[in-house]
Amino acid sequence: FDREAELAKIYDELKHAPREEDARRVVGKLWNIWLMTPDEASAELMNKAIRTTRYADYATALDQLSTVIDQHPTYAEAWNQRAHVHFLRQDWESSIADCEKVLELEPKHLGCLTGLAIIHIRQTQRFEAGRGALERALVISKFIPERRLLNELPDR
Repeated sequence: FDREAELAKIYDELKHAPREEDARRVVGKLWNIWLMTPDEASAELMNKAIRTTRYADYATALDQLSTVIDQHPTYAEAWNQRAHVHFLRQDWESSIADCEKVLELEPKHLGCLTGLAIIHIRQTQRFEAGRGALERALVISKFIPERRLLNELPDR
């Protein structure tokens, strides 16, 4: 399995998706790849963390995700899931820091880019940073639901 070649193919498909429904389907393919874990133990911890996040047990989820990150620091999705938990806890700065790591490892991670845009625009009023994240995401897919955030930005 050539991960990079598969991602390139999916990103190309996403860029040329003719409708929003098509784009959503293609984004699902991205998530399938992003969620591929380095090993079975990490898969189990990631599944537990996602499940505990659903039940709002954020402290446990953070511990589980941090364990995966400690064991596999280049596994971008563990960083992304931890950024998501920080987001749910309204810990904006920790979420931003983890998103920056995700984007260092996976520069086209749409979930992270759109999450970053939401934090910057709605939570911290760092409008230019939010615009930048949103513009990067829109280059990847013109159909991201968060494109509506452009209406919330002040004129330059």
